[in-house]
Amino acid sequence: MRSSLKTGPCFHFNIRKVISTMGVFSKAEGNDELSLVACLPDSGSDSLEESINKIKEKCAWDLKITQTVHYLNEPASDELSRL
Repeated sequence: MRSSLKTGPCFHFNIRKVISTMGVFSKAEGNDELSLVACLPDSGSDSLEESINKIKEKCAWDLKITQTVHYLNEPASDELSRL
């Protein structure tokens, strides 16, 4: 049985967005580098800027930040109950 998943050296070029426990990273049109576009609310951070700095510290690359980074909405209880 063959997989329809593309593999090989160019596979990463097809990825446009990554959602992680830190936030949402996306590639701008014509750019192959992921940038932070949104982050999860962090109870240990006082501000969005502090949350962004914590994410940058955890990244393994020189993370680019879009000008419109925002907090993601926390899931509603009914959304969580469907999981």
